[in-house]
Amino acid sequence: MSKLNAAERKAIPSGQFAGPNRSFPIEDENHAKAALSMAHYSSDPSAIRAKVLAKYPQIDKKTAVRNALKQKMGL
Repeated sequence: MSKLNAAERKAIPSGQFAGPNRSFPIEDENHAKAALSMAHYSSDPSAIRAKVLAKYPQIDKKTAVRNALKQKMGL
């Protein structure tokens, strides 16, 4: 994931953000994962998570598999 500069961030369509006021960009899967990891900073983390998973449902599956493996390994 590359850090967005101001021009790149401005070029992202408004629909590609999970949060209000163009916060939490989710234009690609890496930024969507970052949005999930920082959603707790939002006033409505569940809304961020819902928007990310609506666009990238495979992220939730990867998380579920990862958590199942950790549980199986006792981590």
